[in-house]
Amino acid sequence: VCQLADEGRLRFLALADQSEAAIAAIAPTLTPEQLRHLAQRYERSSQEFRKNWIDASADDRRERQFKQFAERLEDTYGRLDEAQRAVLRQRLEASRFDPAQVLTEMQRRHSDTLQTLRQLRSPGLPAQEARLQVRGLVERGQTPPDAATRRYREQVTQDNCALIAAVHNVTTPAQRQIQEI
Repeated sequence: VCQLADEGRLRFLALADQSEAAIAAIAPTLTPEQLRHLAQRYERSSQEFRKNWIDASADDRRERQFKQFAERLEDTYGRLDEAQRAVLRQRLEASRFDPAQVLTEMQRRHSDTLQTLRQLRSPGLPAQEARLQVRGLVERGQTPPDAATRRYREQVTQDNCALIAAVHNVTTPAQRQIQEI
C-alpha cells in the first residue's frame, strides 16, 4: 500500500524535473499583483485550515479526520462496513497527526514559494540559476529543511500507511476487486 505513495512521489519529482525550465521561464513574468493575489490565496487557505483543524474541538477534529479518510477509502473500496469503520477509528486514535505542525509547515511552504517567485523576477537572473531555485523549492516542499518536521512527516506517513493497510486487510474480496479496477 505504501509503495504506491512512494511511486506517486517519484512520479511527482519526475514531473517537477521536466517542468523546471518552464516554471523558471514563466515565473519572471508574474506581476506584483499576481504575487499579492497568490499571497492572499495562501492566507485564506491558512485561515480555513486554522478554522477547521486548530480552532475546532478535539471531537470535531477527530470526526473531520475520520470523514476525510472514510471518503478516500470508500472511493477506493466502496462502502465501508461498521467493522471496517471501527478499524479506521482505532487507527486514527493512534495517529500522530498534529494540525499545528501541519499549519506551520504549510505556512513555511507558502512563504518559501512566494520568496522564490519574487527572486525569480530578478532582472538578469541566468536561466540555470532560475532552474536551480525552482528545483530547490520543489526539494524543500518534498523534504522540509527542518529535521523535526521531516521526522514528523515520516511518522505521519507511517501512521497513514499502517492505517490504510489495516483497513485493506479487513476489506472483502469484492471490495478488493473494486480497488483493482
